[in-house]
Amino acid sequence: MKKKFSGFPPGMGFSALPNIFYSAILPYITDLNELKLTLYLFKELLPKRGHLRYVSLGELRGNISLRKSLTGEIPFETALADALAIAVERGVLLELAATRDGAAEKLYFLNDEPGRRAIEKLKSGELEPGGLKAAQPPVETTEPADIFRLYEDNIGMLNPIIADQLKQAERDFPTTWIKEAIEEAVLNRKTSWRYIVRILERWSQEGKSGTNRRDSAQETGTGKYFAGKYGHMVRR
Repeated sequence: MKKKFSGFPPGMGFSALPNIFYSAILPYITDLNELKLTLYLFKELLPKRGHLRYVSLGELRGNISLRKSLTGEIPFETALADALAIAVERGVLLELAATRDGAAEKLYFLNDEPGRRAIEKLKSGELEPGGLKAAQPPVETTEPADIFRLYEDNIGMLNPIIADQLKQAERDFPTTWIKEAIEEAVLNRKTSWRYIVRILERWSQEGKSGTNRRDSAQETGTGKYFAGKYGHMVRR
């Protein structure tokens, strides 16, 4: 029996879709994996800011939830490659082959004005893809803990680095603290792992009672968050 969805959590985040998706894209999608991939990419790419709003093939390969979604009779790598090819052919995505530090990687942009402009500048050499890394090795598909699902529902897509940091946080803090810290971050509209870590560090140092709804922005500027166990994460 498949696990039943436990319901939407309080204070959850939302991911918008362009209105044109419902009229010009959705009616023509017949492949389930293409639909799943397209929804993931809208969620990942639309909130990004700056000149380079892309997701790399390595990031897609390493995403835990995407690996769980693109399951079926064919291997994940094949399902992902096929779904990407269909989305590129349909014109929803733009694909660019890039190289940095000797590592070849494919980058995927939305086929919107910022995406088209970024690819033109990358091809001309005016811009370079910062932070490009070689493809991550496949990760084992395991049932996410509640905090993993809560993070994806409210903060963003999981990747191997964030997943490891969540596991470490689960070892060092009560699970209820992590859940409430995520909820506080959402309420304060500061949905980043760095902000969540600051909340956990503050609760650990000052005590949690009566603090779980205070705006942690009032605490910024102090150095104590950088001295704790998670200081290396906060600086990111």
